[in-house]
Amino acid sequence: MRCDPDARVSDMAKRRPSKNTRMRRSRRTRPGLAAKPQAAEERTPNARVLGSQSLATIPTTGPLIGRDKPVQVRTAILGAGIAGMSAALHLRQDYAIFEQAERIGGLCCTENFGGFLFDRSIHILYTRQPYAKKFITGVLGSNFSLRPKYSYIFSHGAYTAYPYQSNTFGLPHDVVVRNLMGLIEATYTKPQREPRNFKEWAYATFGAGITEEFFLPFNYKVWAIDQEEMSYDWIADRVLTPPIRTAIEGAIAPSKGEYGPNAKFWYPKKGGMESLPRAMGSHLNDGSVHTFTRVKTIHVARHILEFEDGSTCRYDSLISTAPISRLAQLADEVPAEVQAAVGKLKWNTVYTVNIGLEIPNLTPMHWAYYPDPKLIFHRLSWPKNFAASMAPPNCSSVAAEISVSQWKDVGPTDAKTLLRRTIDGLIRIGLITRKQAGRIKPAHCGVVRLEPAYVIYTWDHRAATKAIHDWLESHDIYACGRFGDFEYLNMDHSILSGRRAAEKLLKRDLSAFPLKGVDEAALERWIAADFQVGVAHTDAAIDAKLKAQGA
Repeated sequence: MRCDPDARVSDMAKRRPSKNTRMRRSRRTRPGLAAKPQAAEERTPNARVLGSQSLATIPTTGPLIGRDKPVQVRTAILGAGIAGMSAALHLRQDYAIFEQAERIGGLCCTENFGGFLFDRSIHILYTRQPYAKKFITGVLGSNFSLRPKYSYIFSHGAYTAYPYQSNTFGLPHDVVVRNLMGLIEATYTKPQREPRNFKEWAYATFGAGITEEFFLPFNYKVWAIDQEEMSYDWIADRVLTPPIRTAIEGAIAPSKGEYGPNAKFWYPKKGGMESLPRAMGSHLNDGSVHTFTRVKTIHVARHILEFEDGSTCRYDSLISTAPISRLAQLADEVPAEVQAAVGKLKWNTVYTVNIGLEIPNLTPMHWAYYPDPKLIFHRLSWPKNFAASMAPPNCSSVAAEISVSQWKDVGPTDAKTLLRRTIDGLIRIGLITRKQAGRIKPAHCGVVRLEPAYVIYTWDHRAATKAIHDWLESHDIYACGRFGDFEYLNMDHSILSGRRAAEKLLKRDLSAFPLKGVDEAALERWIAADFQVGVAHTDAAIDAKLKAQGA
């Protein structure tokens, strides 16, 4: 199996199986019954490039789910990711889920490249929401562990703890001084006017040093758009603004521990993050999930879904996790003002380059950020440090994320080029040697394309999404999830977004726990005892390893 497929390989990601293939697979699954999705470790992708604009994956040898679609249903749900399934679980009855891919999971699918498991981009579980904690732990049962986070930033040849603005110990002396002086000036200087964009906000909040050393170069790599084009009203709860004392302490000594809502996080012990949607799927009504059902047209006024195979389904209400930009394209009647609102939405594309390495104990870090514009990736993560089951014994793995957009061109994005440039970057930062790179096996590598990936916030974003949602809801269509809401949602937010969509549809509160056969009281005691978010202090052995690597 090669890591350098030609153009025909990526086209296969969008191709449905032949009629004969579908017939053979249908015989393995009783019509109308939801087959158990395959575990990530049981699937063998037949190409190295997975994904399309719609996240549809290449067909595998496993059974398909619920081929027989209903012709009428009270609530139709588009998308079997965690938001769509959350909506279904909270509705409880008379729903059908239509998923265009070959399996449930959406963004939370986990791919297998020669025995190395990789999520579709980095996923971790953490939340401050008591209901979301109870839901996630109730779904996963015992298949997860709680871990302290080890995240770093690589700058000037050194790893410093995250976040950058309060952890500059180890950087060159002149960089540390400039960062601190800029932060002090920004803290005690009253701005003459409100910032007009993300770039001005960063300068006003952190000063020139931190902004130019980290915020501008890194965020350009992540969002793939100039920061003058972005708003900043969405970022207040996501970026720590440190007190001067904290910044000074972080400049003269190493960090004493990780802080913030994800200082500790949960991750499945087995199966990667796809374990979460697979576990959610086990609570769905029998026969309610229908895969390989691609919508061609939504007949808005008549409440009819028309699929690409010519079949139709009439619905009373529709819940959709599809990108609202795509949803508006599928609708047969869209007012000009809604089309104009769709035209104002912005997003980017992310490629994840996944590499399995026959190298033990590569690093104890979970992930690290790379603001250097000479490196093609903006973040690396090491899946085996999330769970030992993510890679074979005595092996390691690394996943690199690369953002592109119409405003940021990184050059050719074929799998061969992205893999080569990523490996060159790993050598450049000293993570692997050239000799170790030469031993990388093509069967252990894979590239996944996510589009859309990140929602890009502009000052038009709020008004545009409101206009689209208002029009959709006037026609009994309720959008939810990261791309239905068109918001930067974490996994817990997506679960709650699905519940909110169900509440809007039914016009009542749905906070009652929806999982059958789960001891709710036991979950609450468990969460209270073991899952408090706070400070995660480093383990001595891991700390020693990180210091040896310059962190």
